[in-house]
Amino acid sequence: MDQEGNFYLRDSKSGWGREIANFTPPTNPSIYFVRSLIMQSKVIWTTEVNKNGVFISPDGKTLYIPDTGVSNFRPSNKNPYGKRVLWAFNMS
Repeated sequence: MDQEGNFYLRDSKSGWGREIANFTPPTNPSIYFVRSLIMQSKVIWTTEVNKNGVFISPDGKTLYIPDTGVSNFRPSNKNPYGKRVLWAFNMS
């Protein structure tokens, strides 16, 4: 949540990858910004892999998005050599 009460969230393909959801592959995971006063959301970034959360720096100037790169979607398994990265976006 930022200093104005707006918040960020992410979705994933985890339910599809674990065969919890039977529909076709969903769109790629995205990061959403939600304006709290009107509950309006918009996609601010789309990726090819699952993200592991969204974090804002204490000063509210940097948005962090970590990715462990461990999970594969289908078949659902772990990849110990998956790409690992921490994305940082300037919000000022």
